[in-house]
Amino acid sequence: MSSCTQLAEVNLAGNRLSKMSENNTTQFLRLFKALLNLSVLNLAGNGLKVLPKLVFSNNEKLSYLDLSDNEFTAFSLPLTHLKNLVVLSLTSNNLNLKDKSTKWNFSGYLNKSESNKLLLAGNPIKCSKCDDLIAINWIVQNMRNIVDSSIIYCSGKRGKATLVENATVAELEDICSSIYWQQMLIIIVCSSSFVLLIVSGCVTKKLLKRYQQHKQQKEDECRLLHDVIIENEMVSVLKQEEHVDTFAVFLNFSGNDKDFVKTYIYESLNEKLKSRVGTERDLVYFSEMHMGVGKLRNVIRDGILKCKSMLFILSEGSCRPDDDNWCLFEFNTAMELQIPVILMVKEHVPEDKMDPDIREYFKSNSRIMWVKDEKDTYQMESSWDAVCSAILRSTTETVY
Repeated sequence: MSSCTQLAEVNLAGNRLSKMSENNTTQFLRLFKALLNLSVLNLAGNGLKVLPKLVFSNNEKLSYLDLSDNEFTAFSLPLTHLKNLVVLSLTSNNLNLKDKSTKWNFSGYLNKSESNKLLLAGNPIKCSKCDDLIAINWIVQNMRNIVDSSIIYCSGKRGKATLVENATVAELEDICSSIYWQQMLIIIVCSSSFVLLIVSGCVTKKLLKRYQQHKQQKEDECRLLHDVIIENEMVSVLKQEEHVDTFAVFLNFSGNDKDFVKTYIYESLNEKLKSRVGTERDLVYFSEMHMGVGKLRNVIRDGILKCKSMLFILSEGSCRPDDDNWCLFEFNTAMELQIPVILMVKEHVPEDKMDPDIREYFKSNSRIMWVKDEKDTYQMESSWDAVCSAILRSTTETVY
């Protein structure tokens, strides 16, 4: 047609131009290039799926373009340069009006002039779901320029053909509203469940904490009651005349710590225990004052047997691991006889210098600390009442 430059109307309907468009795009582009006066073009029924963007670049006089009965699913052909185009027919295609570029092209074409007309009947338009609303609403809003709008049908619920009109938009809006409120209900229910879960968790945690506190309080009360009973039994035994040779506690200390024990421990502890028990006799076994005569090991063992507990003054001298350490012998004898041992530590004692048995006991039991103050005087980090309670409440089952 390159020689027919004066042609104004061309009807190529029912040909297989889709083959040329797909297989020989260059030749297809030249098809209308020379037709500068072309105003009416019919390309209906050619199986076209897409048109090259520059196919009508020289046809500015084109006023009527019929692309009906083809296979377009989207329409991206630029129409801005076709200033004289007043009728565009795309009936009976496979257009998806949800496609943004398609709606954008059509809107640009229709908004350019009120006289521009568009034909869309026979395309598979759906109106059964909320996401169909935008396409249906667009058709209704442009009915004045869509000349066949009175015969545009959409596929509604269960595939029922429904005429596209304002009522269709209203129905879809109801569907969208229903979905919105369903989603809101789900969000509210989920949020409420989440909040309820958090509140339940907090309440449960609080109740559990209260229960644990109550349980701990009861355990503490039971432990205190048990300790008081043990102490009362111990006091009763120590006050009986047949136990006049029984002591509340055996002092285990190194010879190097004798002055420390005399100055800070023996007298204060003995007087406090006598006051607690209600007796005037000595209750603290002090080797220098109470040890008998005979073979040393036997005498020490007999002394420990007379006592209800042992107070081990732990220092670098008393915990060294060697055979000449009588403190170690006394400690092991108490362990053998199941005599409760209470630790009293004189300043800091490095664990690596302790006998292994003493170190293990040191790690697993609490102890009473003595430290020096700024005046180089020893101060106990506890009270004599607490020390007496540990002694009087100690049993062979519970070692402090």
